[in-house]
Amino acid sequence: LGKPLMSIVIPTIVSQLEVSHYSVQQISLQSTILLASSFPEIFREVVGLLSPHLRQLLASATKSQSSNNSQSSNQTKVENQENISVKKQPTIQLKSDFGHFV
Repeated sequence: LGKPLMSIVIPTIVSQLEVSHYSVQQISLQSTILLASSFPEIFREVVGLLSPHLRQLLASATKSQSSNNSQSSNQTKVENQENISVKKQPTIQLKSDFGHFV
C-alpha cells in the first residue's frame, strides 16, 4: 500500500473509533494496529498529518486497549495461580490403593 492510499484509509479507520458501537471500535483499533505494524514508516507519516483531534482519538484508544490488555493479563495470572493452588480430586478412581508406594 502506498502513502496516497494510506492517507485515505488511516483517517477513515481512525474516525471510526468515535462510533458508539463497541465492535466497530474494536475492529477499527485492530485494523489500525495491523496497518501500523505492517507499514510503520508510512503509518508514522500519515498519523503525523492527521488532525489533532484524530491523533488524540487514536492515542486514547491505544492507551485504553493496552490498559485493558494488562488488566486482563493480570486477572488471568491470578486465576491461574488460584487454580494451581487448589488441590483437585483425581478424575479417575483407582481400584487398588497405591498409597504404600509413597
